[in-house]
Amino acid sequence: MTVLTRFLALPFLAMTLSAAPELSENEARIAITIGEVEVLTYHKAESEAPEQAGEIYNRSAFIEPLRNSRGHAVTDRHPTDHWHHMGLWHPWTHTVIDGRNYDFWNLNKGEGTVRFAEATRVLESPDGGGVGFVARQNHVMLKPQEAVAIEEELTVIVRDSAEPFIVDYSWTQTPQVDIELPPHRYGGGLGYRGRRDWTTDNLTVLTSEGKDREDGHATRARWVRYTGPDNSGEDTSVVLMNAPTNHDHPQRVRIHPQEPFFCYTPQQENAWELKKGEPVTMAYRILVYAGTPSPDELEEQWRRFAAQSK
Repeated sequence: MTVLTRFLALPFLAMTLSAAPELSENEARIAITIGEVEVLTYHKAESEAPEQAGEIYNRSAFIEPLRNSRGHAVTDRHPTDHWHHMGLWHPWTHTVIDGRNYDFWNLNKGEGTVRFAEATRVLESPDGGGVGFVARQNHVMLKPQEAVAIEEELTVIVRDSAEPFIVDYSWTQTPQVDIELPPHRYGGGLGYRGRRDWTTDNLTVLTSEGKDREDGHATRARWVRYTGPDNSGEDTSVVLMNAPTNHDHPQRVRIHPQEPFFCYTPQQENAWELKKGEPVTMAYRILVYAGTPSPDELEEQWRRFAAQSK
């Protein structure tokens, strides 16, 4: 049983209740809406990269867009500075398998990728506090021939909250081979790419330890807040929390100095080995605000999340 599956049996405390989340699915995607807003879209089919990037950047198995309660996107995919950035996603970057390097993050290398396999079930919490899905996806080695390195179940739940939107995001990975994870500044855990119009002039970052964009990279954090304007010009915030049950918690973070990119990176400081056949689970919570939540508000949200994740 995954961490987030255990959440389903617990009462959920939301700041404001709204119309219950609803899930829809077709051959290409899974979408979850609250009221008239499509909160998130998970891509089952490959997303075609822009022509100038090339087919090597095509990818499935990611979430984009993620929206706030005003209906405005807070994510981006295939940005021109990093064609491989894909909204919410979490491939491993620097891995060693049988003495050979495999990068599942930087698609241009042609070493590996992550692919959607199948949607296995819809989740509805007994207390009426959310709806979600479980999807199977695979880390695939592309050289010398295609082979699955990691089988994974991704669990995504949108909670019954009008403001902020609350998304629980967890994965359980079962390696099909022994995998070494040398220390690396990003990859794995949870990656987030913010809006394309967020720049050093209009984006602010705050961590649970009081760090910002200048001094937050390679520090540990329980939560990180990214705040910038949405389509209306008003502030919107994306807050990413990592569960106390996660490996190497509180995990170290990658905060890019110029771009709206963030990653929880459990192998950033210390090497880690994933053993063949031994499942590993990580759990995260993402809160999307139409505004700027205070540190006190986020500490309270963190306490709720931590209590539910034990």
